[in-house]
Amino acid sequence: MSTSPHQAFVTIVTPVYNGEAYLRECIESVLAQTWQNWEYVILNNASTDGSLGIANAYAAREGRMRVHSNPHTLPLVRNHNAALRLMAVQAQYCKPLMADDWLRPQCVERLVVAAERDPAIGLVCTWAFDGQHVIGDSWPYPAARVSGREVARAHLLEYQRMYALGSPTTSLIRADLIRNERTFYPEDNLLASDFQACLRVLAHADFAFVHEVLAFTRMHETAVTSTSARLQGGALGRMHTILKSGPDFLSAEEFGMLRARLLDEHYRMLAYQAVRRPGSVFWEFHERHLALMGCPFDKWRLRRAVLEYLADRALNPGELAHSALTTLRRRRTTRAQ
Repeated sequence: MSTSPHQAFVTIVTPVYNGEAYLRECIESVLAQTWQNWEYVILNNASTDGSLGIANAYAAREGRMRVHSNPHTLPLVRNHNAALRLMAVQAQYCKPLMADDWLRPQCVERLVVAAERDPAIGLVCTWAFDGQHVIGDSWPYPAARVSGREVARAHLLEYQRMYALGSPTTSLIRADLIRNERTFYPEDNLLASDFQACLRVLAHADFAFVHEVLAFTRMHETAVTSTSARLQGGALGRMHTILKSGPDFLSAEEFGMLRARLLDEHYRMLAYQAVRRPGSVFWEFHERHLALMGCPFDKWRLRRAVLEYLADRALNPGELAHSALTTLRRRRTTRAQ
């Protein structure tokens, strides 16, 4: 058993919906933690598979586990917030753990020890492995304590090169910073609600990074992140977060320049996709999310971007031919399937 001198108490939280394929592995990883002063809360989001039965079977054998179940299915981010509200009143830290993922045995211990170095630290992150690659960037070593505002500004201004915040599964959060928010994960930002929540934490607290691979995060076809990737949603979610949170950390001049650059980049991406005819689902997705972030879809701007894209490719015919051939092969493969 491993604990700090004053036995910091951690609530580990897993929201789950139809996660029976991976839930046992997730739960077993919690039970194997070297840090023992925890409770484990699972919130079943009215699953229609065996998730609830799996969770209840483990809870019957482990007194530190609590299982709750929603009477009806909540939207994803709302369910994550509901799970956080089940955190114990005595919890000093909260460890989110997605039902698809699992933790290495030392994960909670390493993150708590890092957090306990200084009471100003409100967020600790680490690396994850997805089966092929180590996920995420890191803050330069040793990162025992870094100004929260410094970390936030780096993520905003260097968004193409910097992302040390990872996913909920790679983070440990000081519990009072969660309790202070009515809804910890913003429910209008499905694509990057965790990123936006982290920036909000960093406005009030400092940051630490543990340079070890302490979690496993799973990518599969039914995952929200996988669906988002197919629709080019990752960059859109990050843009939403930057536009919402940027004014809290940046000067008016910095924010104005950043906003203009983000929109330019986004319309260049849309132009690239427009030539490939991605379908109505793609366009509805982007129109809806651009409206949510206060940047209504501009058809004239898209047309200009398409013309600029085509003019640029006309000056590089070899690249255009390669792109067209790749698209043709992809369509033939899709038809064959």
